[in-house]
Amino acid sequence: MAKQLYDYWFVQFDFPDEKGKPYKSSGGEMVWNEKLKREIPKGWNVESFNELFNLGNGKTIPDSIGTIPAYGGNGIIKYIAESNYNPCFIIGRVGANCGSLHYSPTKCWVSDNAISATPKRQNDSAYLLFSLKLHDLSQNKGGSSQPLITHNALKGLFFPYSEKYVYEFCNIVNKQLCQYFKNINEVSYLAKQRDELLPLLMNGQVSVNSDL
Repeated sequence: MAKQLYDYWFVQFDFPDEKGKPYKSSGGEMVWNEKLKREIPKGWNVESFNELFNLGNGKTIPDSIGTIPAYGGNGIIKYIAESNYNPCFIIGRVGANCGSLHYSPTKCWVSDNAISATPKRQNDSAYLLFSLKLHDLSQNKGGSSQPLITHNALKGLFFPYSEKYVYEFCNIVNKQLCQYFKNINEVSYLAKQRDELLPLLMNGQVSVNSDL
């Protein structure tokens, strides 16, 4: 539902106008935007990646154990005791996972195989998630022998933006998406615990009554 609503409002531009009718389909005025190479609704802005996000680099994952998800380019790798970023998007930086996209609604650790993109307006997270998916970040990679995404490549991306409709869209779907990603993280954490405990159970090193 969230993706469908995003497509209606920010791709087809059929968000509800003042009369509750779909804007573009009802004859709403459109203007050409050179940065996006397409028409957008009159009165809308175009914002760059740099205006919407703070970019950062990842670091080597510490050797600790905890409940904070540590991300690489392919998603959650392990759970550790510390974080290096607040809620953010994680973009695969190099290799086969170059351009992959993940989102952490909680504090996390971003590894050196990824780039962090922290929204300057956290309430815009749902809009930004679908906007980044639409861009297909893997198309922005460079390098011949080893695919690589740089900060500069991401800064060249542009997005149609209306404060009013981004706010309304996020007000509808932000809570649902945050819960969705929290559920994914919890399932991943429990699966990791299962994978660690199962060999110990099979070898008789622990039992179901063990305090371990």
